[in-house]
Amino acid sequence: MSISFQSGNNGAVEWASNCDWTGGDISNTPATGANCGITCLTTTGCARFTWTDYGGGTCWLKSSAASATPVAAAGTVCGYTTPTLGGYTFAAGNGGAVMWASDCDWTGGDVTSAAGAGASCGAACLATTGCARFTWTDYGGGTCWLKSSAASATPVAGSGICGYTTGATSASARQLVDAYDASNIFQMVDFFDGADPTHGDVVFLSGAGAQSAGLAYVQNNIVYFAADSTNVYASSGRPSIRWSSINTYSSGLFVFDVVHMPAGCATWPALWLLGTGQTWPYAGEIDIIEGVNQATTNQQTLHTSEDCSFTASQMAQTATLDFGDCNSANGANGNEGCGTTNYQANAYGAPFNANGGGVYATEWSSTGISIWFFPRNAIPSDITAGAPNPAGWGTPSSNWPFGSWCTANHFQDMTIVLDTTFCGDWAGNAYGSPCLGGSGIPACNWFVQHSPSAFTEAYWAINSLK
Repeated sequence: MSISFQSGNNGAVEWASNCDWTGGDISNTPATGANCGITCLTTTGCARFTWTDYGGGTCWLKSSAASATPVAAAGTVCGYTTPTLGGYTFAAGNGGAVMWASDCDWTGGDVTSAAGAGASCGAACLATTGCARFTWTDYGGGTCWLKSSAASATPVAGSGICGYTTGATSASARQLVDAYDASNIFQMVDFFDGADPTHGDVVFLSGAGAQSAGLAYVQNNIVYFAADSTNVYASSGRPSIRWSSINTYSSGLFVFDVVHMPAGCATWPALWLLGTGQTWPYAGEIDIIEGVNQATTNQQTLHTSEDCSFTASQMAQTATLDFGDCNSANGANGNEGCGTTNYQANAYGAPFNANGGGVYATEWSSTGISIWFFPRNAIPSDITAGAPNPAGWGTPSSNWPFGSWCTANHFQDMTIVLDTTFCGDWAGNAYGSPCLGGSGIPACNWFVQHSPSAFTEAYWAINSLK
């Protein structure tokens, strides 16, 4: 058998069709074939990779212990990394969108230059039309020299950092569509002040009412959405907030940077994507952050109409599948949806808050839905640089690949929704020890109405939603 490899990602990998490597398995992750090489470049220890259509598309990452020569395998893609160029060993950066090395330079091909730190030079190249290579030096306190593909094909000796783009941007770069933050969020959302659809012991306030009551405000460029924690409400629910984005989305990567979420007895906070234009759940729902009472694990769930279900073997994820049938139409399955439990440390509730929060990222595309969580001290550099690239993030905490078992048209025209309610269908029925006053909805409602100081932690603090 003769397998012909060709260069990919501007020389960072070599790949071929209809082949596989045996042994040396490290991990696997949902991915398109075009992103499999980038995923290998950004995974420690990965030297070879194979892509198959399993689960809607899976990248199998392998070490150098895999077979030295590939074997035939129909319908697959196999490849290997080639991080050495001109005698310099390059490492992946910016989620695999660039490769960089030390003590090198490129000659010719100058496009422009910009002041900045070495760590931001790759991102500057990615954001500059025509840039294919870059060099950083300490000139003028730090300068990034941006170069086109007309620069030398191999690097030469230098005193700074040199790098090149891998072409991952053509397949995986994201264009920022909307950013909800301290500068604009109150103009980009509609506050909901109707009855709680989940029957919570709550009074949702209008935007003007929430701001007047001091429950929706900005402080130090962080946006806060809080519940009342001052007053007793013996004959009504506790004031709180629910809003939805004015804009709707048909797909995308949603990156939510949250500093603090509501936590404690009787609370039921949620941040999710909700389909519009049809009766729930016929346009779908993607629950990204959700839990009740004193939970420390996050529930990530899909709700759909009929004919959408998953098995654990289809889902390349770290979370645990709790229930596989997503159908919630007409109260089917008790509206449970196909949920997963994320047991990552500091992913929810009081531990999340104590750790300074983190980032929840959700990718919704024609091939499936995936959710990742990154604690504050482990947020990928491509996210902080404003160039998020899921290809380098590893296995998601939750993953629902589309296929004949669940088609993409179950999810349409999504809006972003955030709320904090109390008791109700889930938190009320789950209420009990160690929370005070007994168990069940009546005890939960009494606690909500008469214990204002218990809700000082019932607030969202958000850096941005993108």
